[in-house]
Amino acid sequence: MIAFAWRHPELGDVIVTFSPVAHELARLHGLGLPVEPWWREVLAHELGHLNGHWHGAGRDAHNTDADNLVAALLAMQAGAVHLVALDSNGRFVDLADPAMAGVTAAVLDNIQELDRRAALTAASGEQVRIASPQGRWVTDGLDFVLGEDFDAALARTLAVRGLPAITVIYALDRAHRRIVADRGLFEHRFSQLREFERIVMEQHEQLHWRHPEWSERQAWRLAGHPSGPGRTPPRACSCGRYPGSATSGPSSRSATEAARRWWCCGTPTIGCSWSSTGSAIRRS
Repeated sequence: MIAFAWRHPELGDVIVTFSPVAHELARLHGLGLPVEPWWREVLAHELGHLNGHWHGAGRDAHNTDADNLVAALLAMQAGAVHLVALDSNGRFVDLADPAMAGVTAAVLDNIQELDRRAALTAASGEQVRIASPQGRWVTDGLDFVLGEDFDAALARTLAVRGLPAITVIYALDRAHRRIVADRGLFEHRFSQLREFERIVMEQHEQLHWRHPEWSERQAWRLAGHPSGPGRTPPRACSCGRYPGSATSGPSSRSATEAARRWWCCGTPTIGCSWSSTGSAIRRS
């Protein structure tokens, strides 16, 4: 339970919440998540019990509104960690996809378990430079840490919970101002990525750190394409498909053009236009 309305015999109409809920909302607010507008909606919902609104609107309308409020809270809690991750086809995942529900909680649980086991250690200066070539994470006060067997442990957790299999490249842990990666994945595969690709992912995580309300599309566009959010993406992926359709088209042999044409059907992908990256990162 988040809150309830009460007609107090002395204080009159009041909205009551609980200390753990208040602490959680304060934590989310401290992470820059949109708690205040959500809380105003909670108050409006509870006042509806006192002013007769829900009596007139009916049970179904009440339950729908309550479900929406709970879903919004869960979405904010999921926003406490952001991922650059690949699905089983080598495509970047979008955490707003309903199929990803529960995945961020599983990732956060595994990070917390690594903390309990003291299995998260600071990356070396050289590793930080590889992961963040432009120094954006240091500029924003973000640490870069590596977890022992993070990828394998997460795979087991996802399987047990019946969630989609993903490979996490980076996990942005807002509460601790850090980027988390699997040590083995980083040390043995990430070094194969081109600097352009590493810069795009560095910028992507910085953008989500600064703008937790941004969608994946907004962050990827600004990180990977200089036109910025809302502008037209490159004409075609290097695989020859045009963004937003499955139509084939000519693909450029130019390395520069290939680096710019990293969109595939409107979504960034490693398995397609970043084929070398896909082979470097996906689980063998």
